[in-house]
Amino acid sequence: MASVPETTDLLARLRLVAAWRKPGGPTPSEPMPSNYRTACDAVDEIERLRAGWLAMLASENECDASRRGACSAPDKCGCRREMGEWMNHAK
Repeated sequence: MASVPETTDLLARLRLVAAWRKPGGPTPSEPMPSNYRTACDAVDEIERLRAGWLAMLASENECDASRRGACSAPDKCGCRREMGEWMNHAK
């Protein structure tokens, strides 16, 4: 049997937890996964995806104003401001 990608498994577990928790919904035939483990795995995956995305933003936003790769003039190119907004929003 081929292994299920971890993210797909996590999504399936999250959907199953939601199905079990739905008020008045039908009882799923699959057993309830661990709420704690599923939540922890979801947080880990969100943090991993966020870090990768922010790294991609940083690599794509080399500062045009300073030409040094680190934004020293956010009012001219906005890359530091954009990164800050994403970091603050991600918290």
